[in-house]
Amino acid sequence: MKLTILAAVILALGIVLGLALHGQLDGSAVAAPPCPPKCTPTPTPTPTPPPQQREDQIVFFADISSEASRPCGLTYSPVRPDCGPESLGKVYSIGFDPSKYPTDTSLTLELTGAATHNFQEICSRLYDNTAGHEVPGSEICEGPEPNGDAKWFRVRSGTLSPEPGEHEYVIQSKGEFSSGRLYAARIIVEWTE
Repeated sequence: MKLTILAAVILALGIVLGLALHGQLDGSAVAAPPCPPKCTPTPTPTPTPPPQQREDQIVFFADISSEASRPCGLTYSPVRPDCGPESLGKVYSIGFDPSKYPTDTSLTLELTGAATHNFQEICSRLYDNTAGHEVPGSEICEGPEPNGDAKWFRVRSGTLSPEPGEHEYVIQSKGEFSSGRLYAARIIVEWTE
């Protein structure tokens, strides 16, 4: 009899448990929450570098010991080794194409020299040999100190707009022979990238 009671109790428990489990197994139970999605790391953006200022210097000549850069008269003529007619084929010239630089490029002429004495100015400019005219805005004139003493200078023109394409350029100067000399001439090219 004990066995019968025990069997009845186990059977009752089985039925109760079966009914309880049946509710979970037939889909009527609430579904478990979904697993969280896999975490994908957000890539760190690469910082954009700040714009950088760039400069090129296209040098015509740079020689502090040269006598070659004195003006040859009161009208413009190319800077050359000396003022004699035999030096006309020895002009300091460069080929330059401004269109090889970005559109926001700034071009200036920089001259270094000395205005020596006699209250006379030395004037210089950038001349486009290919087009046959001065580059507008390139003329720079310097004179000695107000008391007549020599004055060293390094000056830049305003912004220049030479024609696009490869052109040949020279530096021209004018003034009394003793009015001064140029020691260096260059085109300064500045842009941001």
